[in-house]
Amino acid sequence: MKSTRMNFKNRCIGLVALLPPTLLWPSFPVPASPRPVAVVQNAPQLQKAIELYKEGEYFQAVAPLLELVKQDERNAEALRYLGMCYAKLNNPEEAIKTLRRALKISPENAATHTALSTTYLDLGDIRESLKSAEAAVKAAPANPEALLALVTARIRNGDFKEANETATKLYRVTPNDDKNLRILIETAYLNYGQLYLAFSQKNEKPSPDQRRQASAERLAVVSTALEAIEKFRPAGPPPKGLAEETANLRDFVAFEKLEAGITAAIAGTEKKPKLVTIPKPQMPQEAEEMGAMAKVRVLNLISENGTVLFTIPLDLIPFGLTDEAMRVAKAGRFEPATREGKPVRCLARIEVVFKP
Repeated sequence: MKSTRMNFKNRCIGLVALLPPTLLWPSFPVPASPRPVAVVQNAPQLQKAIELYKEGEYFQAVAPLLELVKQDERNAEALRYLGMCYAKLNNPEEAIKTLRRALKISPENAATHTALSTTYLDLGDIRESLKSAEAAVKAAPANPEALLALVTARIRNGDFKEANETATKLYRVTPNDDKNLRILIETAYLNYGQLYLAFSQKNEKPSPDQRRQASAERLAVVSTALEAIEKFRPAGPPPKGLAEETANLRDFVAFEKLEAGITAAIAGTEKKPKLVTIPKPQMPQEAEEMGAMAKVRVLNLISENGTVLFTIPLDLIPFGLTDEAMRVAKAGRFEPATREGKPVRCLARIEVVFKP
């Protein structure tokens, strides 16, 4: 009799937490696999908790998720949503702990890796955020959320070339998503600016061949973004600002294709562009609430008549500061650069300063 009871107990260990003491030694036959019964019983409860999460009711979702985890500590989906609730409720330490528990049960779950990456990024731990995002993309190479997490982590880490490559993959997975198209354009700008700075710092007096090679590299960066934006055909009205972005990228390409433009931009100008007027930057509300202070460097292409043809951020600052710096720089007026007494196109860097 003792042996029979022990055997029954071992087979039902997954359900012990769910059964009242009076049912611990029942007289009916033992089911061959008790755990799926718990899953079926808890499916409506889990679905309700997920609906609460999607509706933004994170606090209300916590209690049913905790109950599900209490009933079955290996419920990876309940743990994942519980961890994401903790993250939304500004408890990142508990979120990371819970998400890691979910990964021990389901180590190849891309959604859990993505949630972990986002949580680490909110904590400012960019290294761990990158690791989690890379694991998410490895588990699901065509998952848009995983790719977006990797783009974001790479931007925050200053890896603009890799961010642009990942953003290109993201756009190809979701070619009709305006948001991801803009991410592709943003990473193209950042990568272009990074290439420009690296070249200008390493080559004080570049040869024509060096200039052509640098131009070819930058041209390759913007060509993918321009090709994507020109092929983008939304079902409804064009997204706001899409026409301006197209013109900006076309100026990129036209400028990089002109050897004279490259020469004028880097060397050979008699007089550099001079800033005449520029609007006062407006502190974004989020940045003002945070008490943020920043200097955002922006690279501008100045036309022969002193207008700004395109802008490229050389720094990526959160809270809307980079967007505002680009808006201000785009509206600036300059005295154009000259060569042999004639106005020429030229690149000019400016700093937009934000103070509380």
